Amino acid sequence: MSFEQFRDWMYNGWDESGRHSQEWIRNTNEFVNHAFDGVRSAKYGIRCTCAKCCNDIRRTKTLMTSHLCQWGFMPNYYRWTSHGEQPRSEPLNHNTDPANTLEEMLCDFGDSMHVDNDDNVEAEPTPDAKAFYAMLAAVQDPLHNVTKVSRFRAVTELMGIRSVFNLSGECINRILNLVGGILPEGHTLPSSLYDCKSLLSGLKMPYIKIDACINHCMLYYKEDEKKVVCDFCKEPRYIEVPSDVTQRKRKPIPRVVFRYLPLIPRLQRLFMEPEIAKHMRWHMEGMRENANIMVHPADSESWKGLNEDGFADDPRNMRLVMCTDGFNPFSFGATTYSCWPVFVAPLNLPPGLKRKTYFLAW
Repeated sequence: MSFEQFRDWMYNGWDESGRHSQEWIRNTNEFVNHAFDGVRSAKYGIRCTCAKCCNDIRRTKTLMTSHLCQWGFMPNYYRWTSHGEQPRSEPLNHNTDPANTLEEMLCDFGDSMHVDNDDNVEAEPTPDAKAFYAMLAAVQDPLHNVTKVSRFRAVTELMGIRSVFNLSGECINRILNLVGGILPEGHTLPSSLYDCKSLLSGLKMPYIKIDACINHCMLYYKEDEKKVVCDFCKEPRYIEVPSDVTQRKRKPIPRVVFRYLPLIPRLQRLFMEPEIAKHMRWHMEGMRENANIMVHPADSESWKGLNEDGFADDPRNMRLVMCTDGFNPFSFGATTYSCWPVFVAPLNLPPGLKRKTYFLAW
């Protein structure tokens, strides 16, 4: 029996008025359970195979079931290639698929960044969620129809090469144009560095832009957010554009912008890599060669005093140390001001890792 005959229930048992056959309901529930079974990214949805979404949009289990009841299956989807089945022309492959590893990594990232996955309403996702879902879709999209290398994998490896060899943006654009001309027609490789960065934008560290006074007197933040003149030096907040230059309404341009890098998302990233996450528990679980020698702040008596309200019971809770000191910039002794850099480092790490530059925030 052919796949078309074996699965003709997909189209024969569905009715636009909603009077679906019992066989269709039973088999559709089995299909949905099969599609979501064992899928690491199921909580963020999988490709919806209804006639409206046509495997182009990810839906949660509840929404996908609702769509199938309302719209039915997409035409000619007898072989479930987007839901675990192999295409007819390809043999079964039991090797580990790199796409699955990348998908698991992105799902861990989504869990860490608390990406919303509400399955009750089809609300418009936030910009961060859109970027995350775009990356998740790129993991499963091959570069072209004769390769298993995904668009996401190709872009991430290319960005890694750029970082290691310090390649310029123009060099990356030329490489993309060259490779794009070699690949088969219809490939999905981005055509520019800008498109590559847009695809990976969901992995970027968040930051907040805050307007500041040009003389560094104040920040236009919180209760001062709507002010347009400095309270101290009376300097304007925005660049003044003569009215005769243009008549069209334009967004005001701040004279100085301060970029704030939130600390919490950066601490969350430390737990996304398994090896670093293991080191973050070293202060409690790590082995000491000599228990009578203090090799870490956790070995001191003062460390035990930090356990207020059971904070120290969970080894994943973060202890941070902050260091600062003032100095005169450029060795000018006559300056009336000084710079005060502030360094923050996690104390959870082993002694050999605490002072590594990539674990410091300042």
